[in-house]
Amino acid sequence: MPHSIGGAYANYWVSNYPEEIEAFVIVDGSQLSENAFFDEPTSEVGIGDRINAFLAKLGFSRYVLRNYSYHYPDNYSEEEQYLGDALSLMTLDSIAPISESALLARNAQDAFNGIITNDIPKLYICASWGIQTKEDVIEVNKWINRQIEINDLDTELRSLEISDDTLKTILENYEKARNETIYPYAEKMGNCEVVCLAGDHMIYEQKPAECGEIIKNFIDGLDS
Repeated sequence: MPHSIGGAYANYWVSNYPEEIEAFVIVDGSQLSENAFFDEPTSEVGIGDRINAFLAKLGFSRYVLRNYSYHYPDNYSEEEQYLGDALSLMTLDSIAPISESALLARNAQDAFNGIITNDIPKLYICASWGIQTKEDVIEVNKWINRQIEINDLDTELRSLEISDDTLKTILENYEKARNETIYPYAEKMGNCEVVCLAGDHMIYEQKPAECGEIIKNFIDGLDS
């Protein structure tokens, strides 16, 4: 059950070792296509990145950035926030995420081209491109505004007043993205159900109960 770009790497496993996989759930996975991350860098890890990784190993990032961690949603306790900070700071600037960033476009292309269509049951929870109604747009904007507030970001709040023309354009763009990228991606994987759950890319933080219900229903249906 990978999230985001993790879906690309998990797809490799599902395509190459299908006998090891009973089912596959992608939680708002990166939308792979023939042009996925086309404009992203494809270079090897540079010397500057390696220096940053070395400093991270010494604990530099954890020391300097301790007070600049991302604040999680309101449903996180103080202890959960602390644990989240510890996990993110321990991996920040380590060689693994640095390497992944540098090779992102190449890896995404290889993952997409390497997909072998099969009948393993698959579920794709579409959040980032899952908006289908005006209510979805307003709800997402409220969520983003709350993240801007609690993280004290220097970003303009999103309006909750949406004109009919603006709404029409927004909904058309999301539908176009689903039709041109999400659904073809699901078809290429094979036997993949797409469920739209409009929200943030970290949908499991925004709507954990709804995510859980969708996944539970999918798992319950595997026996049949």
